[in-house]
Parts: sequence; C-alpha cells; structure tokens
Amino acid sequence: MRRVLIYTCTAFVFLFVQLGASAEQPEAASSSPAQASVASVPRLIQFNGLVRDRSGEPLGGMTTRLTFSVYEESQGGAALWAESQVIQLDEQGRYTVLLGATANEGVPMELFPAGKARWLGVQVESRAC
Repeated sequence: MRRVLIYTCTAFVFLFVQLGASAEQPEAASSSPAQASVASVPRLIQFNGLVRDRSGEPLGGMTTRLTFSVYEESQGGAALWAESQVIQLDEQGRYTVLLGATANEGVPMELFPAGKARWLGVQVESRAC
C-alpha cells in the first residue's frame, strides 16, 4: 500500500494537530474539557485525491474501491484504523470522499490525540493499476 504524498499527508496531519490544539483552549464556563474536545474533532473528514496507473496516467471515468488507512508512522506499522469505499473517479482520475462515512460513529476520535502526527495510506483496488 502506498502512503499519500508528503504534502497531502502534512495537510491531513496539520488539520488534526490544529484541531487537537484548539480542543485544549479554554471554553465557556458551561463546557467541560471533555465536551470541548468532542466538539472540536470532526466525525467525517473530507479528503480528495487523484488515482493514476503504474505509468503515471490518471485513471478517469471508472468506479473503483479505495481503502483508506490511518497509521502512527510514515513507513511500516499496522493500521490504526481503515475503511473501504467504492467511488467514481472523474475523467481526470480525481475523487472526493468523506472518511468515516461507512460507520455510524464516523472516524474514531481516539485516533488523533493532541500533538500526535498521523499518516493516511490510500490503496486502490483495481486491475487497471
């Protein structure tokens, strides 16, 4: 499985580091710290990407299954969380998904403790790749 390019991962990780940091900010007196943390972490995360074949050409206009996995390390290690979605690629091979959409509870909040980086791997399950 290939991990998402560094610049994409950095944006993804930065999102959660920022959300974790904002959860540590003082809230109104009526909120407990636990409530503040729950309110600041999204349960569904929009993610977009581009699928290319082995020669680097975009795979466009087809339906494929993508498996998204969250890791603690940039290389190696077991996935902390994963889900698969069947998606339709546009003519340039682009897609947009909501991570966590396949489960009622969405993406588990415990995946993103404050100050911890996480890496997203995307695997394309298609014969054309």
